[in-house]
Amino acid sequence: MVDQLSTVGFGLTWVIPEGTDLISKSLAPSFLFVDCDRFLGSNVRQRFDKRHIAAFVSITGPLGILADKYGDRGIQHAAESREGLSYIAAVADRVSTTIRSVAQGGADAIVLCDDLSGDSCPLADPLFVTERLMPLYRRFAGEAGQLDVPIAFRSMGDIREYYPALSEAGYAAVHIAHPHREQVEALFAAARANGLTPMGGIPGTGILDYGVASTTDFALGLLDDGPALICDDGQLQGTEQIARATQVLARVRAAIQAGSAGEA
Repeated sequence: MVDQLSTVGFGLTWVIPEGTDLISKSLAPSFLFVDCDRFLGSNVRQRFDKRHIAAFVSITGPLGILADKYGDRGIQHAAESREGLSYIAAVADRVSTTIRSVAQGGADAIVLCDDLSGDSCPLADPLFVTERLMPLYRRFAGEAGQLDVPIAFRSMGDIREYYPALSEAGYAAVHIAHPHREQVEALFAAARANGLTPMGGIPGTGILDYGVASTTDFALGLLDDGPALICDDGQLQGTEQIARATQVLARVRAAIQAGSAGEA
């Protein structure tokens, strides 16, 4: 286990088990995202250890759990009702318990997943995020820190307005998931400006429409601009898209290795 998140590397998000063969045959990733239930309920930790892969374990945050219970449109109502507020407190305790379990299970990093925004608009009211959710996010970061496990935050869309608070709370990184390259570049820059390591750089939307060289050049351009963990944005669908992402990452790996050799 490491108590500090690397600022250079490459990997994939939730592609196990459908992409396992592709990864083992063509790629030696620095890290892989794995869902907390799969991590705790299988021998993933041992398999990753044998191949020197860091386990970035994802945990659904309070907003995601609320959405599962009430639906997207019911989140705000739930947040304003006595029942909803009580449920938020219970959810927070559940997340804290999971953080402790995955840390004790050997997670190299925790990725808290809460979609505060969509591709084009916020999903949660900013006041609700600031007053109700951010104190919980600070709590979770503090708990992970006490267990010496770095924690990252993952959301769809543009949430750069929350980067300062997440950084202050103790998050080491943000996983960026936006379909448009221009926005991805802006979000990478905003993350670095707030002391957060950006993760992502390979948008899953339209990945088969771009050539391997074009997608690789885009990812390497992001890496050239500063610290970054290059991976897909969590939107890969099916083995064909996973295969394309592994092709890109193999080239990213080669470029990183070539750069390291040149510096030696």
